[in-house]
Amino acid sequence: MFKKLKEAFRQFANSITSLFREEKQTERTEEVQGEGKTATTVTVQQAVPAAPQLQQDISISARIEEKREEKPHLLQRIAQRVSEAIAYTKLSEDKVEKLCEGLFTQLVECDVAVEVSEQIVEVVRNKLLSLKIPRFGADKDKLVKNAIKEALLEVIKDVPDVDFMELTSKLVEERSPVVVLFLGPNGYGKTTTIAKIGYLLKNSGYSVVFAAADTFRAGAIEQLEEHGRRLGIKVIKQRYGADPAAVVLDAISHAESKGIDFVLVDTAGRMHTDVNLMDELRKIYRVAEPDLSVFVADALLGNEALEVAKTYSKYVNIDGLIVTKVDAYPKGGSILTFLVVLRKPIFFLGTGQNYEDLIPFKKEWFVNQILE
Repeated sequence: MFKKLKEAFRQFANSITSLFREEKQTERTEEVQGEGKTATTVTVQQAVPAAPQLQQDISISARIEEKREEKPHLLQRIAQRVSEAIAYTKLSEDKVEKLCEGLFTQLVECDVAVEVSEQIVEVVRNKLLSLKIPRFGADKDKLVKNAIKEALLEVIKDVPDVDFMELTSKLVEERSPVVVLFLGPNGYGKTTTIAKIGYLLKNSGYSVVFAAADTFRAGAIEQLEEHGRRLGIKVIKQRYGADPAAVVLDAISHAESKGIDFVLVDTAGRMHTDVNLMDELRKIYRVAEPDLSVFVADALLGNEALEVAKTYSKYVNIDGLIVTKVDAYPKGGSILTFLVVLRKPIFFLGTGQNYEDLIPFKKEWFVNQILE
């Protein structure tokens, strides 16, 4: 997974590490030496006028010592800077800037949105310019990767990590049934994802019912019914063309009467520019009052999937995402874009067609994956 994104950061980290190995810090050393010379000259020049006053028992050596006592902090600062110049390496801004330009281009090629790429590169640049690495005995590669990791986590720090199973367990303790609404265009893997979540909940000891509220797409009801048959989960349905909100109400009523824990709602997924679809979803949301609203995003569509999600969020609330087809998506950048732009948690990554093919998502896990 994330092969191209990994390669982009690997090349960047290796280039930065090489810079640290080659950097001689010439300008910094000259600056420290120059300041040292200036300070010494001041001390001597101020000491010389005391020479005619030898009759007053003030020697030149005593005068110099007096000046040293008056300005110990200056001498300490010079010594500290000389020591740092010898012991540590810092990178020059122009060299970092050039490498960051290359990183920006690679991020965009990996489906990271332009504005997100700019934000990431800016934080990474600042982090690296403030980084000091010991000249001797340090694992430079590790320190550089840690700095990049800190920068990436800083960019997405406002996005919460949410454990879907922990969240739903708390919800079902408070009320029943818990209604989970799934959103997303046709072809994103929405119905299969609903089946995966149903499988996960059932294996955790919960009872589940499916609501076939996609009454528009031919075959949608049959597809959900087939998953229900395989999983032993009942599907509440009506005929094609029926009011999808009515299907949802039927499913909730059934769950209430049977003491079922979860209602998972499949919805229609025509083009997001379809005003009728958006109005339909808004009605379903108003009627169902879902406890969770999950947008199913197709990783393969890159930034296009982001624009669709942003459109959906104008009509209904989105609590989190499940990103599908990640196993077939070598770029990986759309995941960063979703996190930074939508500021919503990603609950799972879909990595195949089997019911078990869901990976719980955590930000640090993701960053570690792309920097490994």
